[in-house]
Amino acid sequence: MAAYPPIRIALFAYGGIQAQTQQSLLAEMRYAAQRGVQLEYRGVSASAMIDKSRSAALTEWYRTTDEGVLFMIDHDMQWRPGDVVETARLAAECKSIVGALYARKGLGKGLTSNDGGSERSLSVGTAEHQLTPCRYVASGLLAIDRSVPDRLWEELNTESASYQAKLGQAMGKADLSALESLIPLGITQTHQTASGDERSTIIDWFRPVRIRREDQRWVWLGEDFSFSLRCLHCGIEPRINTRPMPVHWGDHGFTVQDGVQKPGTKG
Repeated sequence: MAAYPPIRIALFAYGGIQAQTQQSLLAEMRYAAQRGVQLEYRGVSASAMIDKSRSAALTEWYRTTDEGVLFMIDHDMQWRPGDVVETARLAAECKSIVGALYARKGLGKGLTSNDGGSERSLSVGTAEHQLTPCRYVASGLLAIDRSVPDRLWEELNTESASYQAKLGQAMGKADLSALESLIPLGITQTHQTASGDERSTIIDWFRPVRIRREDQRWVWLGEDFSFSLRCLHCGIEPRINTRPMPVHWGDHGFTVQDGVQKPGTKG
């Protein structure tokens, strides 16, 4: 029998939860119970600023647990029973972050996770739950092993010896490209109002990063791709579980096929 880690599900919702997401969650809880998996649920709706909301959820879990997997789920996702539990198991086994490939909300608008340019090469719907490397992983369905924030805080905490040493080396060599790649990745503790006059610190794991592309243009990455980039910088390779085939709900349910299909070709 497979060994499953303790799992905390963090469901991000601000304007309500899709019925399909609720149904998927209930089915996942039954799947977990049948296998004796320790499953904890947390609803997250404190802030509409998604990078701060995700950072706060990861910070609280990081400070109150020392094992397991945090599984982030957005309010508009639909998945098959077992996709969450098995993806969390894979994340614990490879000590990394593992996501699922799903479509943006629109026909032909592409996929949310990709390998840096050839996202169509990432196939889904395999018979077994298995992993494939991926440069950027979206956080709509994302498993984070407990070792990941430990590694990020050790290497990218702006006050850490490791980060200061890398920064000093880059400055000493006048290595502008190293500085451009390292400085935006640095994480620190920031403040966020919790309730009334009470204030709590969060670690800005998901703070958006501004990078220079190959064509020399500067672009901002989304909060999830920024998190993936921080992981890559620390030697943590993001992965995709190739079995899940999530549906991303908006006005309609968008499948992976919808994401890569050109408008006007859908039968």
